[in-house]
Amino acid sequence: MIELTKSAQNTVLRLWIELTKSAQNTVLRLWIELTKSAQNTVLRLWIELTKSAQNTVLRLQIELTKSVTIPTARRR
Repeated sequence: MIELTKSAQNTVLRLWIELTKSAQNTVLRLWIELTKSAQNTVLRLWIELTKSAQNTVLRLQIELTKSVTIPTARRR
């Protein structure tokens, strides 16, 4: 087994910490990108759902309006 000097141990430890920070940053960046992508997907789906719901309500309003007869005032 090779004994490392304290200086070498500190260097290895510092490099390990830097590698770990880099890995953490990479994971965090990827998570943020995934989250943004998921948020965009959810937002896009919500917009589509809202448009669909609005179209349905509008279509029903049109159908209701067509089926309702509005009495006209008779002239005397």
